[in-house]
Amino acid sequence: MPNPKTTKAAPPKQEAKPAVTAAPKVLAPVNPVKPGDVKLDSQMHQSWACFAPAHYTQDMLETPKFWTFMAPKFKDLDAIRITAEDGSFVAFGIIRRTNTLEVNVQIYDWIELQEAMIAKEIEINDYVIKHFGAVRKFCVINKSTKTVMKENFQTQIQAMRYVADHMQVKQATG
Repeated sequence: MPNPKTTKAAPPKQEAKPAVTAAPKVLAPVNPVKPGDVKLDSQMHQSWACFAPAHYTQDMLETPKFWTFMAPKFKDLDAIRITAEDGSFVAFGIIRRTNTLEVNVQIYDWIELQEAMIAKEIEINDYVIKHFGAVRKFCVINKSTKTVMKENFQTQIQAMRYVADHMQVKQATG
């Protein structure tokens, strides 16, 4: 028989606390998408692209004044890609709101590209062939009058041929 003086008493039993469980989240009812609500992206929204001057900032591109002339063409939530004329940046935006006179654009991505790889100017007699960006491309400028004779040549070689032909005609006519 155990001696009651020398045996240790068992620790009192602790009552087990019930586990606290979080209340289950009640989700709002979800209705399935109807087939008439699903369309090709091109049927719902337009994707636009344009060039902007290389010195423009994101804030300048987001000003409604920059887009004034395009307001009648844009629709809400159309996408737009803006490329710097010299290829120094590419920006992507969404048309947030538009009406006939004003457009609000939100730029969501701005990518700075490495230094633009622009061809050097070429001088041929009284003419200069210069690159003016992605819109005007290569132009032939008359140095003496400082006027653009012709623009939108895809390559420098095309512009050089134009100058050579022009000089031949000029020489033949006197």
